[in-house]
Amino acid sequence: MLVGALLAGAAALVHCSVREPTQIVVTVRASDGECATIHSTYVRVKTTDDLSVAATASKEGCPLATKVIGTFVLVPEGAPDAPTKFLVATGIKGKQGDLCKFDDPDCIFAKRITRFIPNETVRLDVLMSGACLGKTCAGANETCENGVCTSAVVEPAPGDCAASGTCLDAGSDGAPAGDAGVDADAAPDVVVDPCLSSTCVALGGACQLDGSCAFTCSTAVKCNNKVCPPGLECRFNCSGLGACNASSCTAANPRCSFTCTGVGACEAMACAATTCTLSCTGGNQAQRACGNTTMSTGGTVSCGDDNDCGAINCNGAANPCNCPLGEPSVCNGNCNQNCR
Repeated sequence: MLVGALLAGAAALVHCSVREPTQIVVTVRASDGECATIHSTYVRVKTTDDLSVAATASKEGCPLATKVIGTFVLVPEGAPDAPTKFLVATGIKGKQGDLCKFDDPDCIFAKRITRFIPNETVRLDVLMSGACLGKTCAGANETCENGVCTSAVVEPAPGDCAASGTCLDAGSDGAPAGDAGVDADAAPDVVVDPCLSSTCVALGGACQLDGSCAFTCSTAVKCNNKVCPPGLECRFNCSGLGACNASSCTAANPRCSFTCTGVGACEAMACAATTCTLSCTGGNQAQRACGNTTMSTGGTVSCGDDNDCGAINCNGAANPCNCPLGEPSVCNGNCNQNCR
């Protein structure tokens, strides 16, 4: 559980202290060159063995005096020696951390995989280095440090603090000298990630940093009859013949997008979400990129040319849709462009 979320403060380098609650205190810092350009930082925390347990937090800016973006505290929800992992995403130049995508040139990612030690405080420093801008690592247990992919695993050993002299005395205030500690009372409420607690992963989707569910579909890995989990934003990325068929978003979804690339990429898709977006490219006159698709609540339809969209139903004057010129799109509402 995330109990203190990216609060300003300082902490010593990695160490642990005894006679304390079982917890992990993480301090997130910025490198010299990036602090002034940081827009916001986002943290996602989850146990390594249960994708349904997650928490998120965010913090704007970076104080130039300390370059400490913030500090957060983790406590175990289960076993006192349980494993846990977290991902930190920092956006610069106006980029929000929670909107960062992997390989984004304006984002820095850092990952740690560690575990709790019963009755001790494990302290970790995470540096958001400018050398890691736009760099992600292929390995599931790797992270970028100073521009180099390295292991994200941190295995703390019980009693390490005795050797370093950072153990707390009984009756102390809970923080080593010079450490501002974490004000848990001032921390924002924990937000349980709705995507990780949904059926997104079970359906073959992937939870994104912004909490949406993304489906990557192809001729080899088809997305047929998939329904976006209630309450989530879903993104269907369909590439190649037969990639997506009869998949949909319902009125229980706030936003939904279908990106269809190639002949026959999307067929019989449906969107009744509050906001729907359909993008179709790469079709031909014999077989459109998108066909027989219904946008029942309106939204935006974008077709690369007249060969990309076929039988797109915008469904009703009360729900106008921005319709393309691609034939033979069918628009029953007040469209912003001429439809045939």
